[in-house]
Amino acid sequence: MRSHDSTLYDFTLVWTYLPVLIIILRSSVLLAILYWWVFTVNLPQHGVLMLCVSLVYVDSLLMQSNHFDRSCGHLCACALAVLTQHGGVPERSSSPTQEVVLIACDLLWSACAGAEVLARTTGLSVPLSHLNKVVLCCIFASVRVVFSYTSIGLLQSMFRSALYYVLCSLIILCGPLVRQQERSAPLIGFQSSSVVYMCVHVLFVHLYAVIASVLVIVGIHARLIYRTFNPRGDDSARMESGNKFAGNKPAIGKHTESLHAESLHANSTQSTHSISGGQGTKEHSDLIIKLQAAKKASGIT
Repeated sequence: MRSHDSTLYDFTLVWTYLPVLIIILRSSVLLAILYWWVFTVNLPQHGVLMLCVSLVYVDSLLMQSNHFDRSCGHLCACALAVLTQHGGVPERSSSPTQEVVLIACDLLWSACAGAEVLARTTGLSVPLSHLNKVVLCCIFASVRVVFSYTSIGLLQSMFRSALYYVLCSLIILCGPLVRQQERSAPLIGFQSSSVVYMCVHVLFVHLYAVIASVLVIVGIHARLIYRTFNPRGDDSARMESGNKFAGNKPAIGKHTESLHAESLHANSTQSTHSISGGQGTKEHSDLIIKLQAAKKASGIT
């Protein structure tokens, strides 16, 4: 899919989701055949493995021109999960150590997948190469299978397989939206081959971890879609706060002007009182001078 990484998909067209429905249908048919071989025909494990590998190989050759199939890894991840966890595998007794290891593996694997999805959609740089991430995913899968003591049935396998391809399609369809939102260098070099190790954990981990991981991945991409098709949504709160501040400016200015007018009025009143008081003192002194002059003229001492 590297040649189609920059393709913009139309979410309103039915043809956009047709490859997803086709690969889910093919995986369901493959799972049904595998469980039929194991439980009905009672083929040996090596016979089931050989027939499964042959079917997956032929299917990948037929669908090699489909970029969506290549990005999802065709049916390889689905077949591998079934071959290592189907009901024909004998169950073992569990121990507290195994349970702790499985819980830690499920949590770490789901957390790493969620962190990778978050880094892809937000443009955060992860100090790990593509090869290191694939190796880490293989380690998690190996630990999960080696320490596992339970098996999964046909319906659960189909549910996990469908969920895996739905998450893969979500990441692939939203890939161009990531590059549209962020123009940083890590996103320009986005590789759709990384889709597998971001979603393959849903085929192995516990159902509770699957539900939590699905909610995280869907929530991150829902926010991405909302930001893409509603670019002014993030700025609405800022604009509203700015408008509120701008609307408060006239009130603040009016209040300041009223205070200034009252100050000017008080100053003018004070100056008026001081002027009137000075004029009254001057008139009183003139009257005293006139009275003394009249006394001197009349000879009164």
